[in-house]
Amino acid sequence: MSPDRLETGFVGIRDRLFEKIPREDIDFLQLYDDYPIAIVKQIEDLGYCGVGEGGKFIEDTDISIWGDLPINTSGGILSIGQPRLGGGYIPVIEAIRQLRGEAGERQVKKADTGLVSGIGLMSYLSNLVITCGMILGKEPIE
Repeated sequence: MSPDRLETGFVGIRDRLFEKIPREDIDFLQLYDDYPIAIVKQIEDLGYCGVGEGGKFIEDTDISIWGDLPINTSGGILSIGQPRLGGGYIPVIEAIRQLRGEAGERQVKKADTGLVSGIGLMSYLSNLVITCGMILGKEPIE
């Protein structure tokens, strides 16, 4: 367990996650967003910026569909009311649509690789979090 109750499990897995595909080569992010702060914490803990710099990163980075780092191109889980257990598939489905060029008006300009995250089972008293992340691409990642 992390001594920092505000830290996600991505701190522990980010080096392995970006071992073959550097974070700079990721075209879009589909981040689990059960609360708005979850996006900021994941951006920080995935290493896109330092701890406490997530808000500034969001302000300085175009995260829209047309931007340099699109995030949650379908609107994310919060856009449909965070539907409990089924919510974890929403980022995966959107990532696949982006990679296949099937996102319609939401299609990002470059969609060769995308990162999908999941967090869950959080106990706010003990930082019990299950964290998962995967990078999907049009081509096999060797």
